[in-house]
Amino acid sequence: MILEFMGARPPTMEDPKHKHARAWRLAISIEGAAQRATCDGWPLVYCDPIWPGPTEEAAAMLVMLGEQETGWAEHVHAGYCGRNECDAVLLGGFVYHRARTPWQLQKTPLIDDHAWRMFRGIDLKATRAAAWQATKVISYFKRTCGRYSPVMLVSAYARGRCKIWKPAHNRARIYRKYVKALTPQPSISKPHSTSPGLRPTIL
Repeated sequence: MILEFMGARPPTMEDPKHKHARAWRLAISIEGAAQRATCDGWPLVYCDPIWPGPTEEAAAMLVMLGEQETGWAEHVHAGYCGRNECDAVLLGGFVYHRARTPWQLQKTPLIDDHAWRMFRGIDLKATRAAAWQATKVISYFKRTCGRYSPVMLVSAYARGRCKIWKPAHNRARIYRKYVKALTPQPSISKPHSTSPGLRPTIL
């Protein structure tokens, strides 16, 4: 489902030959991270769920955030942000980018040094690491202040605290739309009638 969803909205990049290949890597990474966060398909003896909700909701949040934060831009995904991108600041005459990955993750206590070094690049290994770290962050904020409010969850992700951020309302709306799109819909089949049917009335 996620592969089809991401394939229908390939990421922003200059070379169309690689567009769908990167969309595939992103989809695989998002799906794997969402399943790991909910222990979907994982033996519980080896997995502790961190996302309090269905797998589709975690995946929809990752898709929405990547789209809204960076538009899946290739150069940002690869770690080559522009001068005014990726929460850049000027330190000692040099531009320092505080955010990395399509999800614009920052170095916080939620992300250790090893992870920070791993998820720079567009290869599958780096993208998987980035998607998992983004999932850990959104899961933390969902548990602490956004369990029942997508608006609060998106606000906390953007601002690092449980306080409403105005643009979060639109992002939450997009998130809900993606949840619906990614959730398998039950097939509706007409029941077979066992009655003999209507007989003509004999007058």
